[in-house]
Amino acid sequence: MKVKRIFIYGFILMNLFLMFLNHTTAIAKEEGIMEGFNASKAVAEEVNINAYVNMAHVFKNASEGREICLSLAKELGIQRKEIEDTSEKGNIQVILHGEKEQGTICVIVQSSEYEAVKETNIVIDMVYEGLVDVNTVGENIKAILKKYGKATVTSCITGSFNGKLNNAQKEKIVKNMMEYLEATEIEGLREKNMISIVGFSSKIKDYISYGGNQVNINIAMRYNAYEGKTYLWMATPLIAIGY
Repeated sequence: MKVKRIFIYGFILMNLFLMFLNHTTAIAKEEGIMEGFNASKAVAEEVNINAYVNMAHVFKNASEGREICLSLAKELGIQRKEIEDTSEKGNIQVILHGEKEQGTICVIVQSSEYEAVKETNIVIDMVYEGLVDVNTVGENIKAILKKYGKATVTSCITGSFNGKLNNAQKEKIVKNMMEYLEATEIEGLREKNMISIVGFSSKIKDYISYGGNQVNINIAMRYNAYEGKTYLWMATPLIAIGY
């Protein structure tokens, strides 16, 4: 399934949430999301991994933004690529779209300069078909982005079940995943065909402040009548793609 991507807006959303990022001594969040998803017994559809670096007090012009995109594309092993430049004076945005193995990659360089304020953000958004080792991919991206600064990585795994699961079945699956990670539900949304849970697991070392609470996992399920499947999304810390 081709899930609707949110590149710029997803990045902004995660940037706001992750400014309060904290750590514990538990397992890495990428390991936690893999373990939690495996506990669901869902069929893996795709994995979305998003990473970004914020460079405060730094401005890159369009030419420099293009060079960064091409350099990252080479390090990421992107095969076929195209570049889109929508830059304006004082507001640079260069986007590179490409393919790699079983997935697609988007590299974004955003840079702004207003009076004395300068800022540059670099985003890498990867979508893989099926299941990949989220932890390995995440660590590789962090290493590639290290020259620009410390990267923040967020991940979401999409899975599915054949047919329409009733509410009790969806609740049971989510409960099993939460129990496996020893997680507590912080906030929940339950509608006719959808359930979405935001929670906290002490087994996962990273968390954010959300509504005054510590959270680090987001699980959602929804039935897609057109495809005849019930989809499952599991992300850390929050789902940043359309579902």
